[in-house]
Amino acid sequence: MPDKVASKSENPNADVNKNITRAFLTSKIDKNEPAGKIDSPIKLSKDKPTSLYYFVEIKEMKGRTVYHEWLLDGKLITRKKVKVSNNNWRTSSRQFFANSDKTSWVVRLVDEKGQVINALNFNVIYQ
Repeated sequence: MPDKVASKSENPNADVNKNITRAFLTSKIDKNEPAGKIDSPIKLSKDKPTSLYYFVEIKEMKGRTVYHEWLLDGKLITRKKVKVSNNNWRTSSRQFFANSDKTSWVVRLVDEKGQVINALNFNVIYQ
């Protein structure tokens, strides 16, 4: 389980544009809402794989397709396609983390043209 969880819904490290209401990492999603925000660096156990979620609330993008992309040291690890079905849309994706020497992550929201709408850079510390 992550070491640091904050209750604020804003992330000062996020590059949030006019279509993003909220975007951050969390340890749990309950009824399509995040259970707090996790700040970097994220401290995880060496012995127990952990999953984290990238939560994004999008406005005024109904009918568009976006992608959640998780990158480790610049290499794409996971890509999730999301069809935005409403003008106020919440979505999340999950990534598993296991003890690794590689700790530099980026999770981002990308539109159908490949433009990055939001990006969060974070580091993981295994202890």
